Amino acid sequence: MDDVNKDGEAICSITAIKFENGQGFIGLFITCKKDLRSKGYGSKMFAHALEYLKDCNIGLEGVLLQVPYYSRRGFQEVWNTCRYGGSGTAATTLVTPPYLIDLKAVENFEDLVEFDLVHSGQRRPKFLKKWISSAGMVALGFLDENKKLKAIGCLRPAMQGSRIGPLFAYNFQDASNMFTILLHHAASSSSVNIDICCMNDNAVQLVENYGWKPIFGCRRMYTKGIPSINIKGLYGI
Repeated sequence: MDDVNKDGEAICSITAIKFENGQGFIGLFITCKKDLRSKGYGSKMFAHALEYLKDCNIGLEGVLLQVPYYSRRGFQEVWNTCRYGGSGTAATTLVTPPYLIDLKAVENFEDLVEFDLVHSGQRRPKFLKKWISSAGMVALGFLDENKKLKAIGCLRPAMQGSRIGPLFAYNFQDASNMFTILLHHAASSSSVNIDICCMNDNAVQLVENYGWKPIFGCRRMYTKGIPSINIKGLYGI
């Protein structure tokens, strides 16, 4: 949703997504021009999003300067999210088919929905279908010997370079292998970013093993507390 001025020019924007299991998420909360800020447009949009999601446990990523504002609106901080940046690499692929799959060709889509739910706390089949099929997306999974998902990772084009996320895995080695493969899909000269949950020390270790540096930070916040999430499996969000 967005608000416009009398000339039809966008003033601000926000997204409010309602998931199947009582979870909601707010994002892309932007006031487009600095000279239009502090005029109440953003507050109007935010109130509309809160009303739409009023029955949900609402999550968001709050930039540090806005954390006090979100706290006053009933959100509580649950973890630090940090964006790390580096570049693509021509590393050798470590896992080969049939254990490495394209998520768009996953045999049982419900397995992907459930694996994502364990790590995101959100049951979001419609979102996942569109996400893994979006233009330029590399969406991969690792299967165990029983053909069950044990890791997923996505790489997508960004305004500058590429962005990894989500990257979910049950163990560090699978996360590291997936990270390496996704970098292999990024151009060697391309900048690549990933947002990680800093509560997972292994996620921090993974990116720092590649010499990546933090470039941006924010706070994950919820209105009703952190949902059931496998924090140790969060390597990229």
